[in-house]
Amino acid sequence: MTHTDEIPTDAEVIQELASTDDGLRPSELVERLEASGHSYENVVRAVQRVLDRGKAVLGDGGRFIAVEGLEVAA
Repeated sequence: MTHTDEIPTDAEVIQELASTDDGLRPSELVERLEASGHSYENVVRAVQRVLDRGKAVLGDGGRFIAVEGLEVAA
């Protein structure tokens, strides 16, 4: 597969994470974004950016979970 030089957008990463109820293991997320044509290196950059911006967290069981748009219980 030919890879693009583009880094996946935050929206692409969040969309993949939000597509599951339990989040995704890092390898699963990488596989999904690589299947969209992104290189491994660019996927890692995108995931780090999303984590740095607080749009996703590494939850229990080592799965990435999207937190953008989730309401915090009081």
